[in-house]
Amino acid sequence: SYIRCTTDLPAGCIISKEVMRWDGDNFVYTEDDQQKVRHQEVFSEIEPNSFTQTISRGPAGSSLKPTWVAQATKLPAEDHRMSFPAPPIGKVSNQSRQDMQKLIDTFAGTWTAGPGANSLIEQYHSIGTEGDVSGLGIFWPSAKDKSFQILWCDNSSSPGCRQLKNDAEWKNEQLSISDEQLVDGKKHMFRETFAFDTPRSFTQTLSEGEVGVAVQPFLTIRATRK
Repeated sequence: SYIRCTTDLPAGCIISKEVMRWDGDNFVYTEDDQQKVRHQEVFSEIEPNSFTQTISRGPAGSSLKPTWVAQATKLPAEDHRMSFPAPPIGKVSNQSRQDMQKLIDTFAGTWTAGPGANSLIEQYHSIGTEGDVSGLGIFWPSAKDKSFQILWCDNSSSPGCRQLKNDAEWKNEQLSISDEQLVDGKKHMFRETFAFDTPRSFTQTLSEGEVGVAVQPFLTIRATRK
């Protein structure tokens, strides 16, 4: 599956209905929008330290014309990455923009803000009782004010990534995240709460339990901004 976050998307991010596939030595993504316009991305000339990325658009069923070509080279691991986010686009409501900016201002530091200040990318790594866990989270505004959609990926879950069914919300200056899943045929609630102790620290509490029963905390994380 494929999630795309760019400055030209009114919602900040979309999760594609299509998937990316290997076509010979190329990695290809193709999707048609509601106006029957085809968007295609092709990663070609893939080498251990470089690739070519070509984006093409055109009417579905006809020859596509390249609109953007990039030559990418892998940087040394010790190099720092710099980003220059574009301003939010006009189609985003003022409230959504303020809510997204609040999320970025709260967590920005070690984490990198997403394109156009319309999304936030979280990189997570921990070693504890659950083993060595590496995760990636992407937040973007939902249609409701003060709420966000989330895509979460980690190495301990199958199939690797999932979009949370419930939106994350600001509640009493805390960020509250919840999701429901079937466990052994029963609905279970997962809840995650970020309480901000100071501008430079927060306490993250993870709880879970069967729906209809009080959820129980199973993990508490205290974080300090570097």
